[in-house]
Amino acid sequence: MSYRQRIANGSVALAASGWLVLNMTSPAAADAAASEPVRAAAIVERITGTHDLVPTTAGARDEVGRVVTDTADGKITLAVPAVSDGTVETIAPDGTTMGVALPSTKSVAGVESAAGTIVYPDAAPSTDLSVQPTVDGAVRSLITLKDSKAPANQRFDLDLPAGSELVATADGGYEIVERIDADTSVAIGAIDAPWAKDAAGNDVPTTYRLEGSTLIQQIHVTSDTAFPVVADPRVSFGRGIYVKFNRSETASIAPYSDAASAVVAACQKVPNRVRNIPVRTICRGTLGASSQSVRKTFKDAASQNRCVQIRLPYAPIGVVIGWPEWKKVAC
Repeated sequence: MSYRQRIANGSVALAASGWLVLNMTSPAAADAAASEPVRAAAIVERITGTHDLVPTTAGARDEVGRVVTDTADGKITLAVPAVSDGTVETIAPDGTTMGVALPSTKSVAGVESAAGTIVYPDAAPSTDLSVQPTVDGAVRSLITLKDSKAPANQRFDLDLPAGSELVATADGGYEIVERIDADTSVAIGAIDAPWAKDAAGNDVPTTYRLEGSTLIQQIHVTSDTAFPVVADPRVSFGRGIYVKFNRSETASIAPYSDAASAVVAACQKVPNRVRNIPVRTICRGTLGASSQSVRKTFKDAASQNRCVQIRLPYAPIGVVIGWPEWKKVAC
């Protein structure tokens, strides 16, 4: 059965999940109402593509219709709301949950395309909303500004794990971080750098800012912007551990003449295990290949009376996510 036929029958979403969409009484009424979500999904999928989506036919649903994907960290579960004034939830293998509320001003039923995009047409003034679960366990919460009357500032209320905080990244996004102690913190997820594109495929400048627990995406449209404009906060679970060396610790590692020994000394500050992951061993393995650069960073920082911060990926044994980073920071 085709996507258009499923819409005509009012059965696009999975009834078991509560993702109810259309309930038509005649084919003519079905075609008229179906055209809007089909159009909304097509606009978004033209920009994002569909290569990384979890399609309706993939079978990657649990017993209540939520999207379940296998990742290096285990199974990630994504729960998409039946209506636009709900919350998109991402659930980690250990049960940790992150929620992003869509910037809806009215309750609109979601409609799922064959490719896996759930759309909420006209859920806000001149604005369509969409959600795309992806095969890597992340989720995109998309906004489509249909014309110049659409609000340039879109507000996403966040429900983060207890004890976590958002830390800005250099590219304009945020990492979701839990603090272990004064010098060590663990990144449990991320909000990717914002992006927006207009109808011609041109980049539209866009930025984030925080107001309490609300993420605000500002889309900087001009008189030259071609509508519709699609923009996206992408939220994912991802692991990284940050370790900051104070001034004294930085100075104690700087004199090492042997780069390998400097790495071993630096990794001694890293906790032996975090959530049963051997992060100290990971530290030695991932930094060892760049030991000369690590040693130079400590030496330069000490000479400038600065400190050093190291970021390490961490994951189950045998799996490495991302790349380590080390840099000079203010003390």
